[in-house]
Amino acid sequence: MGAQFQHDHIVHFYHLHALDWVDIVSALKADPKKTAALSDNVSNAPEGGSPYFKSVQQRLKTFVDSGQLGPFSNAYWGHPAYKLPPEANLMAAAHYIEALRLQARAARMHAIFGGKNPHPQSLVVGGVTCVKDLTPGRIAEFLYITKETQNFIKNVYIPDLLTVASFYKDWGAIGGTTNFLAWGEFPESDKEPESLFMPRGVIMKRDIGGVKMAHQDKVTEDVTRAWYEKGAAKHPYEGETKPLQENPNYRPGDGQYTWFKAS
Repeated sequence: MGAQFQHDHIVHFYHLHALDWVDIVSALKADPKKTAALSDNVSNAPEGGSPYFKSVQQRLKTFVDSGQLGPFSNAYWGHPAYKLPPEANLMAAAHYIEALRLQARAARMHAIFGGKNPHPQSLVVGGVTCVKDLTPGRIAEFLYITKETQNFIKNVYIPDLLTVASFYKDWGAIGGTTNFLAWGEFPESDKEPESLFMPRGVIMKRDIGGVKMAHQDKVTEDVTRAWYEKGAAKHPYEGETKPLQENPNYRPGDGQYTWFKAS
């Protein structure tokens, strides 16, 4: 379910991050006409125009005036760390609401194949649990929501991300990593990795122009920071899982902090 995976990233970005940088109070001061112009300039969002953003602004005002802020509660509105202008805040808030709508739509994708969402029990030996119910109409619905999700990523999610990043360029030097690994998923034929719906590859030192193939035989697991007995990094087939014995004198500063191994 590649589109469902993409949907999860939409929700992760908007639900966990959007409200971190959206100042709702600032959005109430935005000019809907300027917001519409900004949206038209940076994205191809299906919803737009001055009347649309004015209606969203009124909905946000109702939230604030009611005192029942729901997902918009516990924010640091007015803090100097917020750098988005009012119009960008209003645009981002509007798209957050659209993302919630898409979340409900994309949840149907699990239900089509697994019968329920969340926590789908979608796979059994030999196929999916609802194999007898997979009519052409249900498969077409799944494909339609797939395209709807992909279009949201292309026309709203990525443009919003780039717009916000332009106001926080100095944050690019904070944290982060330089190497990335993806094993890919959802083969569409017997040929792997060529047929993977989500491709496989390795990016070293942020060189996105030099993506290399990921090879399973080169993977090792490291336990330096884990609560396991120390040893050399080994291939998963050769790895050892030896939990440290309880140590009453253990302190968090000792360097171990997880039960996960690092690949």
